[in-house]
Amino acid sequence: MRTTLLSIAVVLLGGAGCDTSREPRAGTTSTALAVDTAVLSGLDNESKTAVGRAPVPVLVPNRPELLKVGKVMAEENWYAFNASHDGITVTVGSSKIVHRYDDVAATKGKHTVRGVPGFVTRNEGIWTASWRERGFYYALDVECGEPSDARCNDETLLLELARDLVYVGGAK
Repeated sequence: MRTTLLSIAVVLLGGAGCDTSREPRAGTTSTALAVDTAVLSGLDNESKTAVGRAPVPVLVPNRPELLKVGKVMAEENWYAFNASHDGITVTVGSSKIVHRYDDVAATKGKHTVRGVPGFVTRNEGIWTASWRERGFYYALDVECGEPSDARCNDETLLLELARDLVYVGGAK
C-alpha cells in the first residue's frame, strides 16, 4: 500500500519518471545535505546499514522514542522508516521511481509541508502528508491505534512530525 500512496502523491505533485534533480528545500541556500549523526546513532545497526544503501535521501523523525523502536528498510529503488510507539504508528518513505500519466495534470498541494507545497489527506483514519523535497517525493503517514485518540483528530501531529524529519544518510 505504501507504494500506492507514493505513486498517488507523485502523480498529484506532477512527477516525471526517475526524476533525479536535486532541488533545495524552500528556505535553504545549498543543495548539500549534512547527516544528522546524533539522530543516526539512535537507530539500530540493521537500520544504519539500510540507510547506507538507500537510493534516496533518508528522512526519519528526530524523536528518540520513535528511533528506539523504529526500523529503516531500503531496497534498490526505495526506503521506508516505520515505528510504533505510545499508540501511534509513523511511516515515512520515498522512491526514486516516479510515474507520470499524460492524461493527469500536475497540481500543487494546498498545504505547506516542510516549507513546500504538499498534500495532507486522511483516509480510513490514517493521516498522510506528501511533498517533494530535493528532487524526491516523500509520504509521511500517522495512524492512531484507537479511533478516539485525540492526536488524530486533525493534522497537527502529522505536520509536527514532518517538521521533525532529519536527513540521516542515503543518496544525496
